[in-house]
Amino acid sequence: KDMVAALNLRAGKRSMELSDFSTALSLFEHGITFLEEGTCWTTQYTVSLELFDAAVETACALNDAVAVRRLSEQVLNNAKCNDDTLNCLYAVVKSLRLAFKLQDSKRVAFTMLEQLGERIPRPVDDITLAANIQEVKLLLQNMSDESILNMKETQTKKRDVLALNLYHDLNFLFQFIDPKRIADTSLRMAQITLSNGSCCMSPLAYAQFAIVLVTMGDTGLGYRLGTLALRLLDKINAQRYTSAVIALVGTLVSWVAEPLQSIADSHLLGYKYGQRNGDVVSSSLNYQFYLQVSYLSGQSLHTARMKSREFAQELLQRKQIFGFNGACSIYQQSVAFIEGMDFVEEGTEKLISWESLKSRAGPNCANLDFRLVFACQLYMRSFLFQQYNQIPQDGLLDRITAKSVPLRPLFYCGVFYEGLVSFRLARQTDGKEYRRKGEAALVFMRNWAKCSKWNFENKYLLLEAEMMNFSGYHDQACQFYEDAIRSSNEHKFVHEEAMGSELAASFFFEIGLHQKSYSFFLHSVDCYKKWGALAIAKRVENDILCKFGSGFVQESMDDSLASILAQKGSSKRR
Repeated sequence: KDMVAALNLRAGKRSMELSDFSTALSLFEHGITFLEEGTCWTTQYTVSLELFDAAVETACALNDAVAVRRLSEQVLNNAKCNDDTLNCLYAVVKSLRLAFKLQDSKRVAFTMLEQLGERIPRPVDDITLAANIQEVKLLLQNMSDESILNMKETQTKKRDVLALNLYHDLNFLFQFIDPKRIADTSLRMAQITLSNGSCCMSPLAYAQFAIVLVTMGDTGLGYRLGTLALRLLDKINAQRYTSAVIALVGTLVSWVAEPLQSIADSHLLGYKYGQRNGDVVSSSLNYQFYLQVSYLSGQSLHTARMKSREFAQELLQRKQIFGFNGACSIYQQSVAFIEGMDFVEEGTEKLISWESLKSRAGPNCANLDFRLVFACQLYMRSFLFQQYNQIPQDGLLDRITAKSVPLRPLFYCGVFYEGLVSFRLARQTDGKEYRRKGEAALVFMRNWAKCSKWNFENKYLLLEAEMMNFSGYHDQACQFYEDAIRSSNEHKFVHEEAMGSELAASFFFEIGLHQKSYSFFLHSVDCYKKWGALAIAKRVENDILCKFGSGFVQESMDDSLASILAQKGSSKRR
C-alpha cells in the first residue's frame, strides 16, 4: 500500500507540472485511499503529510474551497509540529483569498507569520518604516544590474520561498482591505532576498518593492527594479512566476515610462503565460488588467464590450469572485457609452447591473480597491454624459493619497476625470472645494507628465486649459486646449482627443468664436464615433444643434485644427 500511495503522489506531482490539476487531485485522493485508515498519521506519517499537502494545494488551484477545507483539517489535526502545517495553512490563505473572505485569509496569514518568526507588517506611517525603506533603497542604488541578477542562491530556500509567497499573498489582501501595510510587506520581501540570496520568488520580491518605490515617487529606481524582476525570471529559471511578475510590473510600475498601449500588450502576454503554466489567478489578473488598460487607452468600445462581457461570463462559470466586479464595470460602462445609460443587452442578466455595482461600492463596502475602481468609472461616466448629480462626495485623489494606495492607470485616469468634473462644477457653482480638487488634479498630472510624456502630457494640458478658462485667461486657455488635442492625437488617445475637442469647442463658443467652435465640435463627434461612443457622439450632436441650429454653414475647417490633423497625416507617412 505504501508503494501505491507513493506512486500516486509522484504521478500527481507530474500532472501538476503539466498544469493538469484535475487529474492531479484525483491521483492524490486515490493515493490517500491506500493509507491505513485511523493509523496512517502514526505509521505512514511522511507519505500522509505529502499526499494531503499536495491535495490541498491542488484543490486550491482548482478553487475547490470545500475540498481545501476537508483535506486541510486532516493536516491541521494530525501534524506533529507547527512547521508541518505551514504548507497547508498557506493553501488555506490562498483559498480564502480566492473566495474573497479577506479578513479570514489575513487572520490565517498572520498566524503563519508568527510560526515563521516574522513580525506583523507595520503601517506606512510607522516612524521606523521610512528609515528601513531608505536603507534598502541605498543598498539597491549601489548595486549594479549584474550584481542583482547574479546574487548567490539562498541556503534557506524552503523557508524563504514560503515566506515570500505568504508576503506576496498578503500584499494582495492589503490592496483590498489595508493598503497602508503594503510598503512593509514589500520591504520585507526585498530584505529576505537581499540578505539570504535569490530563489524562485525573488523576481516577485523585486517587483513588489518596485511598486513601493514608484508609489513613493522614486520612479527611476522603481522602474529599474521592475525591469530587473522581469529579466531575473529567465536568469534563475523561474518562468512559472512570469505571469505574476508581469501582472505587477505592467500595471503598477511600467506605466511610469512605457505607453499604455504597450502595457496592454504585456498583460495579454502575461495572460498567455499564466494559461500555459497553470497560474490561474495571475492569468485572470493579467486579463483583467489587459481589459482595463486597453479600455483606458481608447481601444474600440465595441471590442471592450465584447471581451469584458465574455470574461465576466467566464468568471461566473468558474465561480471566481475575484475580478468579476471589475469586468462587469468595464462592460456596463462600454455599453452605456455605445448605446446609452438605459440600454440592457439580452443574455447578460447574470452580470451585475450598473445600479448594483454602485450599491456594492457604497460606504459600507469593505473592499477599498473596488470602491476606488468604481469611483474612477463614476467620474468618467459623469463627465462624458455631463450628469454630475452622482459624483462621490469624498475626493478620489484625497482617498488615494490618504490610504497610500499604489497607483495604476485606472486610478490616475480617475483623477484626471475628477479634475475635469471639478473645474466644470467650479465654473457652474463658484465652489471653492471644487476648485481645490481641480487644482490638486492638475498638480498631480503636471508632476507625472514630467515622468511620462506619452501617458500624461495630454491630460495635464487639458486640465491646464480648464484652469485657464476658469481663471479668465482666454489666450492661454486657447493654446492649452489646442496643445492638449495635438498631444492626444500624437499619443493615440482618440477618446481624449474627442474630450479635448469638445471642451475647446465649448470654450470657443462661449467667447464668440462660432466658426472655430463648430469645427472643433465636429471633430469631437468624429473622434467619439471612432472610439465607438455613439451615445456620447449623439449627445454632442444634440448640443451642436441646440447651439447653432440646423441652418448653420461652416465656411471652412479652422486653421489650427487643420494644422493638428495635417500633423497626424504627416506622422502616418513617416
